[in-house]
Parts: sequence; C-alpha cells; structure tokens
Amino acid sequence: MDCNKTKREETVPLNKDAMKILRQRKGAQEQSTYIFVNAEGNKPDNDNIYRNLKRILKSLNIFNASPHTFRHTCASHMVIKGVSIYVVKEILRHMSVKETEVYAHLSNQAVKNAVDVLSIDMD
Repeated sequence: MDCNKTKREETVPLNKDAMKILRQRKGAQEQSTYIFVNAEGNKPDNDNIYRNLKRILKSLNIFNASPHTFRHTCASHMVIKGVSIYVVKEILRHMSVKETEVYAHLSNQAVKNAVDVLSIDMD
C-alpha cells in the first residue's frame, strides 16, 4: 500500500518483472521491514531518494531528470504500446482523464488499430 499526497491509501499494480526484483531485494534485506533502506537500514525519506537518484543520474551524465521523469516515461511507453488512456489514468491515479490526455498523441499505431477494427473481411 502507498499513502499518496492526498493521504489516501492505494494499491500500486506491479508486473511480474517488478515483483521478481522486489523479491530479490527483500531477500537481501531480510533484517529490515523495508525493501529499500538507507545507509542506517531505515526507510529512506523522499529527500534521501531524490538526492540519491540525482547522484546516480549525474554519474550517468543524465541531467534535468527527476522521479516524475520515470513516471512520465512509463506512461508514455504504455500509451505508445496501445494501452487505453483510461487504463493509464487509473495506473497513474489521476483524478480526471484530462490529466492523462497529455499522453494521447503518442500512439499513431493505436489510432491505426482502432480504424482497422472497422475493416470488413472481403477475401
């Protein structure tokens, strides 16, 4: 469960690859309640996560990125691969599809697939 900025507890869906990584991390952190810990073995706070991410990105010569960049990239890839904008809205936990529509222009293939559904088999 995740407590978001609106203080609502929510479930975060994860795919099998993410679950595998989390199980591996948990195995490495058996002495802790948390899967991701700071140097003291405690739950990291948001500032700690952000600082560490910035340090890692800088070491990779990636600038102007933030945790939100990963969220945006994930949503963009889902739309490009044809996931409904309404499903992406639910995954991102947007209150309105209007917030999610920024991604709608990304999938030319989804538009083509939608038109192809109307095809009549004339063979």
